[in-house]
Amino acid sequence: MNIRITEDYRLTSDPYNFIVEKRSIAGEKAKNPGEELWKQISCHGSAERACKAVLKHRLLDSDAQSLQELIAVCRSTQEAIEASVSCLSQ
Repeated sequence: MNIRITEDYRLTSDPYNFIVEKRSIAGEKAKNPGEELWKQISCHGSAERACKAVLKHRLLDSDAQSLQELIAVCRSTQEAIEASVSCLSQ
């Protein structure tokens, strides 16, 4: 499984877990500067919990300065998750 949820988050899996990964870009001192890297940030026993973790991480990473901005991040992330999951059921 390899499902991109947002530009910076995706879900992958192994035989036992759903894995949330976050995108980063290799720095100038890296072997391949500018290379897109995906780092595992959490593992979950269900897809639902993995999706909730994506939402949590997006909210924690947000630079929202007001409740309205935080709600907007929450809604856009929920919409991205729903769009990604709806592709699976078709």
